[in-house]
Amino acid sequence: MEFETAKSVVIYGYARASLIGRAATAIEKKRDESIVAQESKNVAAIVGQWVSMTWPNLTVKTVGQGRTINRLCKKLDNKCAMIKIVTLAKTKK
Repeated sequence: MEFETAKSVVIYGYARASLIGRAATAIEKKRDESIVAQESKNVAAIVGQWVSMTWPNLTVKTVGQGRTINRLCKKLDNKCAMIKIVTLAKTKK
């Protein structure tokens, strides 16, 4: 990864689309939504913690995407993290 030239990154966490079936009550769906949102935040936080320890000079922001589907995470049941480099440090020529 090109983190040596990066100054800041955003890590997006994704979680499973749903934990329950379609025949759930409104209360179950609300609870499921809350669990999925927290799960995606946890995924981003775990990866963010690793990135911060590996590259301590890097500014890291983590964002949970909840049940947003990421096509690159399909084989992983949508549970993954994506890292976006936001700012690059100026390199001396």
